[in-house]
Amino acid sequence: SYDAGFTLDVEVVGSYVYLASGTGGLKIIDVTDPNLPQLVSVFDVQVQVDNLYVKGNYVYMTDVNNLRIVDVSNPANPIEVASYPTEYCNDVHVDGSYAYVSDTDAKVHIIDVTDPTNVNYQQMSFNSGEIRFMTNTKTLREFAAYDVNSSFPSPSSVGGISNQNLDRKSTRLN
Repeated sequence: SYDAGFTLDVEVVGSYVYLASGTGGLKIIDVTDPNLPQLVSVFDVQVQVDNLYVKGNYVYMTDVNNLRIVDVSNPANPIEVASYPTEYCNDVHVDGSYAYVSDTDAKVHIIDVTDPTNVNYQQMSFNSGEIRFMTNTKTLREFAAYDVNSSFPSPSSVGGISNQNLDRKSTRLN
């Protein structure tokens, strides 16, 4: 066993364990030999790290005011490559090119992390059961639609938008 101290979240990828260690920051532990875990590094952000998600060479972690993206390609030398300000973050999940960050105000922030070193907020609006996503892009994007009335956490797919490069046009799913 390893005395990790106060820990709020844990992710295991390969032979590394990533810990959201509250005010202890991000801890990276090598568990190549599970009987002899070794602390590789600590990335301190001076605030409480609540949750994290590991994808590829990046750790996406939340603290009270930010989504922080840390390059861990060299686990001995983690480097913050981007951050996005939000208030009262409490969880993060990354799927495809987007990070989904929840906060204590019952909001979900959708952040485009296609390039983890240059993140962008995915604009959206919700009105009368209809969600609209807005994006300013010159590259091909894929959008999909789901029926939110189907059973959670497995919503039913109702279709997609065939031409993602809409350039100031509106497309509606029927």
